[in-house]
Amino acid sequence: MRKEQESKISQDPSTSGYRQWHLPFQTVLRLSLEPDAGHYMITPERELTRKPLRIDFLILRLEEGYRMKSSLGKLLKKHTIVEYKGATDYLSLEDLFKGQTYASLYVSSGTGDSSPERQKDSASSEASLSDPARPGLAVSPEELLLMFVCYPYPRKVIQFLQRTSVRIEENAPGIYRFRLWCIDIVIIVQSCLDSAEYLWIKNLSSNVPPEDFDLMAAQQQTHPEDKALDDLIQFIYDNNPYLQKEGENVCKVFDDIREKAFNQGKEEGFNQGKEKGFGEGENQLSRLIQILLKNGQMDDISSVISSKDARHAFYKRYGL
Repeated sequence: MRKEQESKISQDPSTSGYRQWHLPFQTVLRLSLEPDAGHYMITPERELTRKPLRIDFLILRLEEGYRMKSSLGKLLKKHTIVEYKGATDYLSLEDLFKGQTYASLYVSSGTGDSSPERQKDSASSEASLSDPARPGLAVSPEELLLMFVCYPYPRKVIQFLQRTSVRIEENAPGIYRFRLWCIDIVIIVQSCLDSAEYLWIKNLSSNVPPEDFDLMAAQQQTHPEDKALDDLIQFIYDNNPYLQKEGENVCKVFDDIREKAFNQGKEEGFNQGKEKGFGEGENQLSRLIQILLKNGQMDDISSVISSKDARHAFYKRYGL
C-alpha cells in the first residue's frame, strides 16, 4: 500500500527515527479535538525565535467563552505548547527542562500574539516593557499550558518531581498535572490512557489492541474524504505487524473498501437514475461496513462488498 509514499519517507532523513511519528500525531490531535472543530488552531513546528528554535505543536483556543467538548480539549488553556515524544522515544528530565524553557520563551517573546500591533511592538525589545499601559509579558503564564505526550511511563521524571516535593495530580488514567514555578504542566502517558476517552492518542503506537484498531477503522469509514486519516490508519497498521497476523482480511479490506464502496454506490445510484441515489448507496454501504467492523465481522464485510444479495440482506437486518 502506498509504495511511493513509503519510499519517500524512507529516503527523507528528517523522518528518520521518532520524527516519523510527528505527522501522524498531528492528525491524532485533530481527531481527538474533532468535537471542537472550528474552535482551535494547531500550528506544527512553531518558531519561537528568529533563529531555528521550535516547539513541536502550538494549540491556540480561538474563542474565549467556548467550552471545549473533547477530552483533550478540556485540558487545554488559551495557549498550549505540546511537546510530543514518538512511540520509540521517551520523556527525559532534559526534555522536561527544555520544555519549561520553551514555555518561558513563549511567554516573554510575543510569539503568541499575531496581531499587527503586537508584531510591531515586538520589533523593539523594549516596547512592551517601556509602555506602562501594556504588561511586561506578551502572554500571561496563567493562560499557558505546557503539555508533554509520551508513550512509556516517565518513571525518572515522576520520581524527580516527587523528590523535589512537586505536587502531582493524576486527574484521569495517564493524565498527570503539576506546576513548576508559574507554568502549569500536563504529562499525557499514552500507554495508560482510557481508549474510550483518548482512542486516537492512546493508539499512536506499536502496541494497538485489535479491538481499538477496529474502532479506529470504523471511524475511518465516516470520513471518506480524509486522506490524512487514511494515511494515519495505514501508518498504525504498518507499525503493528501482529495486527496483520491476527486478522489477515484487515489489510485487504482497507485496500478495497473505499474503491468498492464508491463503485457500488455509483452503480446503485445510476440504477435509480438519480444523483441522490448514488450518494445514498455509498453512504448506506459505508454505514453497514462501519457496523460490521465494530462487531468484528470481517468475513461478512467481504460478502457484502462482493454480493448484492448479501448486502441487501444485511441492510434489512440492521435497518439500513
